[in-house]
Amino acid sequence: MPRQYNTIKTQKRDFEPFESGIVLQNCTIKATSDLEKLDNVTTYLGRLWGIFSRTVIIESYIDKLNSVISRWSYYLEYKNRGLGDVRKGRVTWASITTDLNIASNLTVRHFIKGIEWMPTNILRYLDFD
Repeated sequence: MPRQYNTIKTQKRDFEPFESGIVLQNCTIKATSDLEKLDNVTTYLGRLWGIFSRTVIIESYIDKLNSVISRWSYYLEYKNRGLGDVRKGRVTWASITTDLNIASNLTVRHFIKGIEWMPTNILRYLDFD
């Protein structure tokens, strides 16, 4: 159908003091097989929904997508890979960091204090591979 699009993630945050956001770590971002065949479907890696929205993609595989980053107040990438891990078509203000300290603050351990509430059998998701 004309004017179709995919949205990988969205987060609403209207108030800056709230520590919230969407962090995708060690994920695979890939179109379904029926959409892979179409070249005209845009995939948004982020959609604005709140003036303080925050989106981070860390150590993830981004497949070949006709991808665009929509306007976010905070968007960060760290050590992603794949055919879709290119900056073409993305907004110029999107951030890519190679600084482990910046990215580490956005892992489960630090960002949502996962060490305090996650079961011990899944602690491997707290930090970097």
